[in-house]
Amino acid sequence: MLAGFVALSVVALVSMGAAAFSQLAARSEQLATEQARIAFAEADRLRRLEAEARARAEASHARVVRGAASFAAETIAREVSAIGRVLQAEAASPLASETLAAAVASPDDPRARKALQDWLESVSRLHEATVISSNWFVTGPDGTQLARAPFGGSVGQNFAYRDYFHGLGRDLDPAEAARLEQEGRLEMVRGLHQTLVYRSVATGNPMTTFSIPISDPTDPDGSALGVLGLSVEIGDFDVLRTGADSDLVAMLVDTRVDATGTAGLILQHPALSALGPDPLRRYLSPELVSRLVRLRSEVMLPLPGRDGQNPGLAIDPNFADPFVGPPDGLGLAAFHPVIARGPDGLRDTGWVVIVQGRRLRPAEE
Repeated sequence: MLAGFVALSVVALVSMGAAAFSQLAARSEQLATEQARIAFAEADRLRRLEAEARARAEASHARVVRGAASFAAETIAREVSAIGRVLQAEAASPLASETLAAAVASPDDPRARKALQDWLESVSRLHEATVISSNWFVTGPDGTQLARAPFGGSVGQNFAYRDYFHGLGRDLDPAEAARLEQEGRLEMVRGLHQTLVYRSVATGNPMTTFSIPISDPTDPDGSALGVLGLSVEIGDFDVLRTGADSDLVAMLVDTRVDATGTAGLILQHPALSALGPDPLRRYLSPELVSRLVRLRSEVMLPLPGRDGQNPGLAIDPNFADPFVGPPDGLGLAAFHPVIARGPDGLRDTGWVVIVQGRRLRPAEE
């Protein structure tokens, strides 16, 4: 009897212990499951926080890039607009037509030449703080440069072949210009004109020139006595300069077709200074140029229903820097046309500012 009772007790105790162990194992499993659930939830929360932080950083980065492109394009546009206003005002002044008429009528009279030179230098000084410029000049009706401020060796040379004189949109071969002039088919610019970028004879630097005719006030038909011009070195648009440690790369592009028949000439880029003697012949891809041309058209002919959005701003999240290329050169870029304003409304320069921010790197673990 006693032995049987002990055996039953042992069995009961073992059963109780097994049940307790089973309950403990179940609770341990539940606890492990709960801890795993909490760990996964925390990892998911951290991933969401990291994604939100990344999204905020990318949004902030995009705002910086967009803002930089808009600021640079609008700053250049204001400078171009100021140049246009000044040229229009000076070309219309009686002193301009009087001094130029005298110099043209008496080409061998040093006093007439000096009066024109003095007038041009006074104009240059007057607007020194108002507009950026490399030089001012006046040409006669045949394209001969009669005055330059500052005075230089180009005075006396003939520039009838230059786009800033005839406004045909490209420089002519000098022989072609002479032939057209002999045939009476080479005319002076008819209004405010901006040239394609070219290399200056005087300095060799890439430049653009803004020119306008000086009309004869005594002629009822308003025939031109000559051309007043103001040249600007592309590098003088210093709003595009970024420091070596900057995360932004700014460039200026001309989307108009140049003398080579190609559009998309890169006018300014931090890498251009290291390219050797001819940094002008670097172009964007035709596909990107087509996109930028459409963007310019949207600004000049804004489409309805934009709800206040900036029609002149476009974004490319995977723009490849033409001087670096992928993968290091990939990053978000903003494009903004340079649209000047004048008395006659908007004036398309053909230029587009591109500002690229380097691709954001993942946070280090």
